[in-house]
Amino acid sequence: MKKNIVLLFASFVVLLLAGCGSSDEKTPSPVEFTGEWHLVQWCGAAPTEFDAYVVFNEDRTFAIYQQIERIDYQTFKGQWAYDGTTLSGRYDDGTPWGSAYELAVDETGATLTLTSRTSVAEVGVYRREAVPAEIRQSAVSATASRTELRRLL
Repeated sequence: MKKNIVLLFASFVVLLLAGCGSSDEKTPSPVEFTGEWHLVQWCGAAPTEFDAYVVFNEDRTFAIYQQIERIDYQTFKGQWAYDGTTLSGRYDDGTPWGSAYELAVDETGATLTLTSRTSVAEVGVYRREAVPAEIRQSAVSATASRTELRRLL
C-alpha cells in the first residue's frame, strides 16, 4: 500500500511538472513579438498618469509612443536586439535603454510581458493593438538623451 501511495505521488509530481512547461513559458521568436502593442498594466515605479504604445518592426527597429506627464505623446525611435532570452535596444541618438528585458508572449499571441533585468524588476504588460493614427500623426519626436522625462524602455 505504501509503495502505491509513493507511485501515485510520483505520478502526480510528473504530471504537475509537465503542466508547468506551458506555451506561455516558451522562448518567443522575434516573429512572435514584432508588431504593435499597447501598455495595459505596469508594475513598478511610474508617474500616476501615462499611456504608451510600442512598435517592434521586423527590420529590428522600434518606435515608442508615450504620454507621460504631458498633454501630447512623444515618440522615441531606435533599434532593438534579441538573443533568444533578452531584449535590449538603443535609441537613435545612441542612448541604450534603461534596462534589458526578459519577454514572454502568451499562447494566443495577444499579450506581451516585458520584465526589466534590474534589481527591482518592473513589469509591463502589453496587448496587441495598433497605434491610433491620431497618435502617430501628432506625436512629438524626442531624443532619449535630451528628455528629462522617464522613458518606459
